[in-house]
Amino acid sequence: MGTVIHLAALVGDKACSDQPREATEVMDEASRHLYRAAFEAGVNHFVFASTCSNYVRMEDKPDAFLHEDT
Repeated sequence: MGTVIHLAALVGDKACSDQPREATEVMDEASRHLYRAAFEAGVNHFVFASTCSNYVRMEDKPDAFLHEDT
C-alpha cells in the first residue's frame, strides 16, 4: 500500500545547533513516529531524504571533493 516520502527536517548544522530540542523532536522523534505509523498502515516503501550536505569526488580530480562553491 503506497509509499511515504519523508522530507520534514530542520536544514543545516546552524539551525540544528541553534535549536537542538526542535532538531531532536523533528528529525529523530517525529521521524520514528512517522515510520512506525507508516509500517502499521502497511506502507510498502518509506523513503527518508537526508538533509545532510552530501558531496562527491570530481571525475577529473579524484583527490578533490565538490563543495558549496563548486
